[in-house]
Parts: sequence; structure tokens; C-alpha cells
Amino acid sequence: MTDSDARCCLDEVTRQVDRLYRAMREMDDPAPPFLFHYTSPKGLIGIVTSRTLWASSADCLNDSSEPKYAIGLLKECFDEIVSTLPADSIAARAFKDYWAWFQKTLEKEGPHVYVFCLSEHDDLLSQWRGYGGQCGGYAVGFSSTKLLEYLRAKGRSLGRYLMRVVYGDTDQRTSAIRVFQDIVAIGNEAEEKYPAISREPEHFIANEIMKRLRSAVFSEAVRLRATFKVQAFHEEAEWRIVQFLDPRTQKPEVQFRPGSMALTPYVALDLGTPPIEKITIGPTLDPVLARQSLDLLFAKQEYSQVSIKSSDIPYRQ
Repeated sequence: MTDSDARCCLDEVTRQVDRLYRAMREMDDPAPPFLFHYTSPKGLIGIVTSRTLWASSADCLNDSSEPKYAIGLLKECFDEIVSTLPADSIAARAFKDYWAWFQKTLEKEGPHVYVFCLSEHDDLLSQWRGYGGQCGGYAVGFSSTKLLEYLRAKGRSLGRYLMRVVYGDTDQRTSAIRVFQDIVAIGNEAEEKYPAISREPEHFIANEIMKRLRSAVFSEAVRLRATFKVQAFHEEAEWRIVQFLDPRTQKPEVQFRPGSMALTPYVALDLGTPPIEKITIGPTLDPVLARQSLDLLFAKQEYSQVSIKSSDIPYRQ
């Protein structure tokens, strides 16, 4: 393989990996017009007054089994793909003993993942139970169109994306296997076009291609891990603003708040003025007073044209 061929081969692999990265972060399904964030009165005040959204560490969400579940499923899918590869192929060499390295690298080097949770629904009893009490909770409705406009214009350069959560073993396996197969296909295509990659396994370019393939699997596994939840939570119809953050990055600054079991790391996402256009007031002892105080809050903070309604679920002490 000439130096010119080697360089062309590596450049093509790099382009294909980059295209895959971008394509996998484009949403397959259009977002609904509004997405709702359930929060407490304190959380609502924080969003409206600070004009930031607090994205919590994905390892510290309410479902503590979520990260472990996702990693286990991804490993099964990855092993399934790798088991079919010819032993001397560039992809097989790239992924030999890979998963142990993946988990070790993920724990030590990140990237860290922070999420701001949203739902397609604005009046779920399961959510009100988490944010209830006499003062009730709130489902804060954001314009999906405006969120996407910001994320596409500025958020992507900062590692921020809007992603739909995938529920259920079947859909999750389909997503994981598809992306792992696509990465393997990039290696196979390079090998078919430049057979010398196989004949010269220690060639510098061959090693660089294997690095590109390993890096692609790492990036996509981290992405998928942030969007997989068990079927039991499917009622939430969740979407997430996901912030991927290199642990060495200083901005946005990682801060901490009390959690139910430990301190919860979070980052404050500045998206300009949050595009709040709807609010549902959760079941509360005095819905009239709740609405009056909410109207005053938005007026004082100069939010206009926010549609407010009360939950259809009756309040129970």
C-alpha cells in the first residue's frame, strides 16, 4: 500500500465516522410541539428567575438501575456483532478485548453525561406524586421548535442535543446493533478497497483506522446509554436535553445539590430565555391561589403569553 493510498484510506474512514456521528444525533422522529419538565415550586422559580435549566448527572437520576441496565444491554449487542467478525479482519482486531477497556475508560475519563428530563405529557399522576404536596408541582411546557433552533445553532458545538428516550428491549437492541454494524461496515469497506490493511496489520494506517473504529463505538455507546430506560417507565414518554461534557472542561461549571441518596452533580444550561409557553399546575389544595401567584411570577420576570392550566387530577391529602 503506497503512502498516498494509505492516506486516502484513513481520510475516507475519518469522513465516514464523522458522518455517522452527525447522523446518529439527528432525531429519527419529530418532537411533539411541546415538551414538559416536571418540577417542584423551588425548581420552577429557579428556571424562571435564573433563565437556566439544571441538567443532572445521568448517574444520579431517580432510577438508579438505569446506567447499569443500559451498559449491560449494550455489551450484549456489541458482543453479538463482534462474534460474527472474521478473526483477521481489521474490525475484529480493533475490538479484541474492547469492552473491558470501554468500561474502564468511561469510568476514568468520561465524557460525563448530564440530562434535563422532559415528557410528551403534561398531566401524569406518577409525576405529580414525585412533586406533590399542598403547594403542588408544575409541568413546564417548552416549545420544541425553539429548543431545537437553539440546539442546532449553538448547542451542538457545546455537546448538547435533544434526544428521545428508547424503552423496551427490542427497540433498544435494534438501535444498538444498527449503529455497531454501521461502524463495522466502515472498517470492512476500507479493507475491501485497500486489502493491504489486512496484509500489513502493523502498518501505521491500519492502527489509526482501528483507533477511529474504537473511538466511534465509544462515542455511540455513550450516546445510547444516555437514552435507554426499562419498559416500566414508558408511560413518561421521555425526551432529554443531553449535555456531553469532557471532565477536563471548565465550562459549564459542574455544581452540586443535595440528592435523595448522595450529592447530585449538575450543570446549568444557558439557552437564552427558556422558551416556556405552557404550564400545568399539579393537583393542589388551592388551584385558584396557585394560578394567581404563577401569573404574578411570570409578569415580574417579563414572560408573556404563557398558557396556564390546572391538572385534571383531583387533589388528595
